Amino acid sequence: FAAGELSENQGNKEDAREYFAEASLYYTIASYPHLRDEASRAALAKAYESYRRAGRNFDVPMETWELTVDNVSFPVFLHFPPKTDGPMPVVLTTGGMDVLSTEYYPIYAEMAKRGWAMVSFDMPGAGNDGIVSNDTGKHHVAVLNRVLSDPRFDSSRIAVWSDSLGGNPATQVAITQQEHLAAVVASCGLVHAGHVFELGGGESASEELDDIVSAYTAGQLSKEEIQHIEDEILASGPPQLAMLMEHFQTEVDIDRVRANPGSILDLMSKARPVSLLVQGVVGKGIVTDTPILVTNTHNDPFVPISDSLLSVNASKYGTLMLIGEADGHCVSRNIGTEPVLEWLAYYLR
Repeated sequence: FAAGELSENQGNKEDAREYFAEASLYYTIASYPHLRDEASRAALAKAYESYRRAGRNFDVPMETWELTVDNVSFPVFLHFPPKTDGPMPVVLTTGGMDVLSTEYYPIYAEMAKRGWAMVSFDMPGAGNDGIVSNDTGKHHVAVLNRVLSDPRFDSSRIAVWSDSLGGNPATQVAITQQEHLAAVVASCGLVHAGHVFELGGGESASEELDDIVSAYTAGQLSKEEIQHIEDEILASGPPQLAMLMEHFQTEVDIDRVRANPGSILDLMSKARPVSLLVQGVVGKGIVTDTPILVTNTHNDPFVPISDSLLSVNASKYGTLMLIGEADGHCVSRNIGTEPVLEWLAYYLR
């Protein structure tokens, strides 16, 4: 950060941009996994500050909007290409539970070459203090409406590109906002299975477990019954469930939906409504004309192919793209960015 300030004071915008961008990345790493504790939020504030300082040294200075959803404000970063000829295409980008808007700088450089603007923002919990709920698309809609009101952007060439948890609202707005969107990319989108704990080997949570969660949500269980059920779930429930509860990522999930850390039933009750299949948004066949591209690895532990197909099959122009040889959650940007950009170029031409 200090090197960025020195370069900026000396009028060296290129070095200042790179130093501040690097500082932002380090602060972003320091804030990981972006929980709501004081140290994480302090690092996050420095990540944003550093990114803003980098942005004012871009070839076209970056702008920042502060928008509010559910009385919680969050930053939105506007990146512009160096040359424009009239209103420009724009791509709205978000990560998921643990990837921040400050990490999309390399992708912006590729979009700028194509004459596109990029508007990046964060999912609830990751970068803002919002809560992940059944209306996961509300931040996307707030940003979309602000973009639609800005004459610098071509309202007929707006795309969304969101990863992981962000792929859930991306699919949602592809359906609910289809009149405004030229294309949507839902990379490794957590549409259903992860929210209802249907993971691993195609096994599904039982109907009995669904009934138990419904009873818990309705307040029909005593404290003793809750404790007994949770012990039974971990002891004899789906094998992947006990493993998932021990996974580091579950701590992040608990934070994002604001569940009680000590209760598996509370987590289930708050995560389940996030599923687009539970909501009835997907799983009904073609419901949108918005082209949807879903990218993933060949074996994502959090997003089974059935999840990806829920998004693909919701669109008249749905496409599934499995990229690379490696498995794991989400495709590496080293090999996954260019195919997505080429696909978007077709619809933003």
